[in-house]
Amino acid sequence: MQGKFRLPTDAAGISGLLAMLLGMALLLKVYTDNRNLFLDEQNLASNVAERSYAALARPLDYEQAAPPLFLMATKLLTQAWGMYDWVLRLLPLVAGLLSLVLFRATLGRHFRGFETAGGLVLLGTAPLFVLYATEFKQYMTDVLFAVSCLYAAEKLQPNLHWKHWLLWALLGIVGIWTSMPAVFILCGVLAYYMWPVKPMRRAHMRILLLGIVWVLSFAAYWQVSLSASAKSTHFQHTHADFLLGMHWGETKFLGIMAQTFADMCMRCKGFLMPACFAGFFAVGSWALLRHRTALGGLFLVPIGQRY
Repeated sequence: MQGKFRLPTDAAGISGLLAMLLGMALLLKVYTDNRNLFLDEQNLASNVAERSYAALARPLDYEQAAPPLFLMATKLLTQAWGMYDWVLRLLPLVAGLLSLVLFRATLGRHFRGFETAGGLVLLGTAPLFVLYATEFKQYMTDVLFAVSCLYAAEKLQPNLHWKHWLLWALLGIVGIWTSMPAVFILCGVLAYYMWPVKPMRRAHMRILLLGIVWVLSFAAYWQVSLSASAKSTHFQHTHADFLLGMHWGETKFLGIMAQTFADMCMRCKGFLMPACFAGFFAVGSWALLRHRTALGGLFLVPIGQRY
């Protein structure tokens, strides 16, 4: 264990560390600016202030939705330090900082320091990453859960020793009640562990049992909170064009994808940047699935679950 956390001494390693610190410094700068809460943050804060811990697990008021454990943790912070803007945004900030640490560790397994530094700069300076890490919404805990799963899946061996099994069971249960996309990310974890061509029967039985535990946790979350929220007229109207009843090949789906790409081109002041992004993503996905199929499943199955 000694030497595992030593500071890098080579130029490539130092560049990765500096890129991570740059991202952290940017988050702290924007966080300490302490801008005013916008309407959604205010409405979510009202739920935290007005409800008991148990009531935070039920559908929220003021046309809001957020995972119960995220809200409960925030309520605990506000009871300790007061109902201030900086307290409400503290959990997303910590999630953003930890995401950068875990992202650096994950990239470090596959790339040299300079490539790791590039990835960290892209993440740490991304406008949406900085925004979500410094506002009172649950999106940064989504990022932290996703990066944690990427890191843990490669760290823990496929034979899934019982201690690792318990760790994954706990991580999945907590994640489902803390992050709304967690159920999709966990599908990628299952695909990663189930991939080996020569199956280890005992290990696969443990993995299937793990999946059952996660499904039961999600079923409980659905029954307690999500089912009522899904029936909300407000949420159905807000997300109808993006989340409800669309499949590959449908005219509506293709039209929305085309409009999304056109919007990206307008924001990027041209066609080149979105086209490069789409091309790099396609080539990278193909190479990953060809050379590291299990790892490709870990990354791409959560995305494919949307469709």
